[in-house]
Amino acid sequence: MCAVESCLDALDADLIAGDASAFETHCGDLQKSLLELQSKLASSAVKGKLVSERLRVLGTRLAQQRDNMARRSALVDKQVQFMLPGLAGATYSRTAGAYGAGQRTAGKFTSIKA
Repeated sequence: MCAVESCLDALDADLIAGDASAFETHCGDLQKSLLELQSKLASSAVKGKLVSERLRVLGTRLAQQRDNMARRSALVDKQVQFMLPGLAGATYSRTAGAYGAGQRTAGKFTSIKA
């Protein structure tokens, strides 16, 4: 469980620092350490109150990590909207296509005379 706890500590530090590449690397490390922990717990007969308490604490920390990532994501979204206000809802908007509002009428014949 020490490896899992140290990975969570590293993730907390990366989240505070805003280091996305280090966070991604430590997420992979966390997954590996969780898989190792799972195999150790499945193969060993070491069960008890101390192990279950540490697992509960790890579960709580993982939930906090998820909540902190959601908060960070919301903060980044707000900052992007502040810096680029024209992007609000423009991705799949009906009022403007990829090239602006005139894109729908481009090449449209308004009248045909023969």
